[in-house]
Amino acid sequence: MWHYLFNFETMILFSPIYWAYGKNLPECIVSNGDLISQDSDEAFYDAVSLSWTTLSTVGYGVVFPAVGSYEKTRRCFGIQFICSLEALVGVLFAGFCGAILYGKVSRVQSIARVLFSDPIVIRYGAVSYTHLTLPTN
Repeated sequence: MWHYLFNFETMILFSPIYWAYGKNLPECIVSNGDLISQDSDEAFYDAVSLSWTTLSTVGYGVVFPAVGSYEKTRRCFGIQFICSLEALVGVLFAGFCGAILYGKVSRVQSIARVLFSDPIVIRYGAVSYTHLTLPTN
């Protein structure tokens, strides 16, 4: 549950920054092949979309930061830096979630009593070895 809240809070943090950049420097954010809309509602939706795709590291689709000539890159450095920062937060968050999941799974595996054979799992839970015979080679 906490990871959903973290994603939502991060999007709430970064979306207004993207929205403000879109209002002040519309040439720095591209939406649907055009500059970001100056309509307030549509610009905010585009900012949330940019924040979500950047945070989740899915990749840019409809809304993305504009890059191009040296002059445009210099003017839009702030938005590129913010996108890079949010992508780094997203990658770190995914790594932490993976590490926590790995820790929980490995803890369960170390506690569980599972007897394996080559082709299948024979029994899960409390194991009684009295009825098993081992192959002799």
